[in-house]
Amino acid sequence: VSIPVIANGDVFSGRDAVRILKVTGADMVMIGRGCFGNPWIFQQAQAALEGREEPLRPPLAQRCDLAVRQFELAAQNKGEHIACLEARKHFAWYLRGVAHSGYYKEKISSISSMDEIESIARGIQRDLR
Repeated sequence: VSIPVIANGDVFSGRDAVRILKVTGADMVMIGRGCFGNPWIFQQAQAALEGREEPLRPPLAQRCDLAVRQFELAAQNKGEHIACLEARKHFAWYLRGVAHSGYYKEKISSISSMDEIESIARGIQRDLR
């Protein structure tokens, strides 16, 4: 074809971006679900595509800080109620792959205030690494 082709699907790391381009011969790669809770994937993919070492995700404490910031911005834009409903889903994504995070994922599932979000983030930062 003479139009740009974009490959998509199962891109969860920079290595995945390189692999999908190699396998499909596409011109570009689209990252969808892979960025949920991991906005650093774009830097990782760029590094991998340039043949550089992929930067690591920040420590969990920094990831929690970013999650809280995301929910604060959502509350400013959509109101606290909607931000809390969204946080129930999004916050757990930031904990993907974190050992012993089940307790906090359960607490996240019932978030109803920004104070709860901040309290959960402090607990994660204190208890998990």
